[in-house]
Amino acid sequence: MPRACRPEFQRVSSAHTVSPLRNILLLAGFLGLLAVKSFAHGDVHDRIVLLTQQISQSPSNASLYFNRADLYRIDGDYTNALADLHRTAKLDPIT
Repeated sequence: MPRACRPEFQRVSSAHTVSPLRNILLLAGFLGLLAVKSFAHGDVHDRIVLLTQQISQSPSNASLYFNRADLYRIDGDYTNALADLHRTAKLDPIT
């Protein structure tokens, strides 16, 4: 069988490509496995408030949303963490 006809050499359709949001979620999950919960919940909440203020001043800064998503994850607020990761992907899509 010619090489190009063998299944292992056939091109994968675009339906099987990985979305940028999935990459971000995988990265966030991986970073979560490496993170050490070395601070109290009060500190997390204070840092979330600070980042929220910074986001209001610079709403197009994807790294602020990403950092706040990580804090939401540490706090167990997965709904807001996912929302911030989604916003990160919109602001800074991976090509």
